[in-house]
Amino acid sequence: MTARRLKPCFAHFGIESGVSALFQTIIQLDGVKENVIFAGTNTGKCLLFSIRTSKLVATVYEDPNSRQIMGIGEWSFSSETQVDLDENNGASCSDETKQLRIWIHFRGSAVEVFDCFANSTQSQPLRLNMSCKIETAHYSFCRAISDRKNARFILPDYQNESNMLRIRYKKGGEKCFALSEEFLNNSFIKRMKSSNLKFDAENAKQLRLFKGMLMAVDVNINPPSHYKLDQDRILLAFEDSTVAIFDMRTKEVIDCIKHPKHQQFIGLTSRATDDFVYIAVSVMTQVYMMKYSFREEQLSVSCVVKKCKSINCSALEFCGNTLACGFNNGFAEVYRIDFGTEKAETIATSDFHEDSIQTIKWIMSSKCYENSALKIGEEKANQAESKTNLLLIGSSDGKLSFYDSV
Repeated sequence: MTARRLKPCFAHFGIESGVSALFQTIIQLDGVKENVIFAGTNTGKCLLFSIRTSKLVATVYEDPNSRQIMGIGEWSFSSETQVDLDENNGASCSDETKQLRIWIHFRGSAVEVFDCFANSTQSQPLRLNMSCKIETAHYSFCRAISDRKNARFILPDYQNESNMLRIRYKKGGEKCFALSEEFLNNSFIKRMKSSNLKFDAENAKQLRLFKGMLMAVDVNINPPSHYKLDQDRILLAFEDSTVAIFDMRTKEVIDCIKHPKHQQFIGLTSRATDDFVYIAVSVMTQVYMMKYSFREEQLSVSCVVKKCKSINCSALEFCGNTLACGFNNGFAEVYRIDFGTEKAETIATSDFHEDSIQTIKWIMSSKCYENSALKIGEEKANQAESKTNLLLIGSSDGKLSFYDSV
């Protein structure tokens, strides 16, 4: 099969330093329910785009310190009980005009929570007021996650030369997990010794696992309901390419894999099926796929998706059985993954961008939006088929491109 060449159905140019984070939701604009995208940039700007028109609506926030935006999402917690309010930054506004509350993760600095208020002015239809702030010293590219299914917010932190995870719960309370290299190694060795698998503890120590900064967290790991297992596990990835399943209740490493050759992690994305979680991982000069078996509680390598010389996959995301990858030379490729045979086939390519792809996101298309029952402030659930979605690609060349019929 010959791969199709993708051409954007719409593109924006001249976005300073490029888009680094994307978030889709529903808001009210001029009395009309709109499907919109919040786009964060590397210089701290938050832009608002309409999916219906594909146009820029407004710049809704500009960070005075030009901090890089790592992630954006909906904040579904009560600020009065979950975070320390900054009285000087808070602003009193009528609840009648409040749209929703969003969080913005600024790299190496903080997660700041903003109340979004509707404005009557056409040039500034949405106004953001910071209501609270959670400081974090974590300076890698690990993004905070709003885990809506488990009603909690997961924030990477760094203290006493050790990676940490801070968990804030919607019903109140906070947990902290110190993820030191020594603790994780000891946990993994202890787990393997107690299993039925043949295991060499000395060999495991020589692998030098869990080194460097925490680079990614994923919550799409727990088994479906038919397994009747009440588990709370997450995926952790480290700078040295170690990818691990971590149990939040028992505080132990269930299993882990480290790439034997390319030991520099870049990014990952996951896709759950009935029996496995498939994890596409980007390391230096390669994209490969592993899977985690709910039944066996083990990680294993499935296939190599892409080998690439002198370039790296800088962003990737699943949508159903479709995987989109963007590279640091500006190219993008879309693969169809056959989870039965565990093979990847290139179905589309794009050379529209001229510099490193920084973010890739599948979003709900206008047609799906028109038929959706989403309420104000709700996030979309990732659609099963890429054909019903738009693909958005943001690059450091200052372009944000939209693709339909991928």
